[in-house]
Amino acid sequence: MIAGVLLAAGRSERMGQPKQLLGWHGTPLVRHTALIALESQLDELVVVVGHAAERVQAVLADLPLRIVVNEAFAAGQSTSLAIGISALAPHVNGAVVLLADHPLLQPATVNTLLETYAQTAALMVVPRFRGQRGNPVLFARSMFTELQAVQGDQGARALFTRYAQQVQWVDVADEGTLLDVDTPVMYQELLDRQGASQK
Repeated sequence: MIAGVLLAAGRSERMGQPKQLLGWHGTPLVRHTALIALESQLDELVVVVGHAAERVQAVLADLPLRIVVNEAFAAGQSTSLAIGISALAPHVNGAVVLLADHPLLQPATVNTLLETYAQTAALMVVPRFRGQRGNPVLFARSMFTELQAVQGDQGARALFTRYAQQVQWVDVADEGTLLDVDTPVMYQELLDRQGASQK
C-alpha cells in the first residue's frame, strides 16, 4: 500500500497570501492538487494543513482524504513532512510526498513512480525532467524514521545526497514536476501558460 502525503501547511511568505487558496481554473489550488493525487493510483491521501488551516480544510471537506493539522507549521516544511509520515498506518509500504503548489503535475507521473517502486523497491523514486530533479518523490517505509527526523525548511533534500546510490531516477515528460507557485509573478506566469484563470 502506497499513500500520498500532500504538504499544504506553509505560510506562503513570498506569495503574500495563502497560496493553497489561490484560484486555479475556478478551484482553490490545494483542492486542485489534491484531485490530481486522487486521480492517481495512490491507495490513500493524507493532507497536512497548518497556515489558514480552517479555510484549507473547508475546501477539501467533501473529498475522500484524511487531514492532519500541523500546529508547528511556522518551523518549516520538515514539521509537516514529519506529521504527515507519522499519520500513516503501519501497513503503508511507502509514501509519495506531494506539494500543494504544483498544479501542472500529471496523475500519470505519480503512477509512474508507483510502478517504478513496485519494480525496484528503491529507497527513493525521484522524477527527473530534462536532467532536473522534480516533485513528488516516493519514499520507501524504511526511510520514514529519517523523514521524521528532518529539520528546517528544506524538506528531505539532504536525504538525496546521503542515499545518492539508492535513488531510482525516473525520466518523465512532465514539466509539472518542476513548476511551482512561489511568487505572484510565478503564479501569473503559470496562469498565462495554461490559459487558466483564477476564477
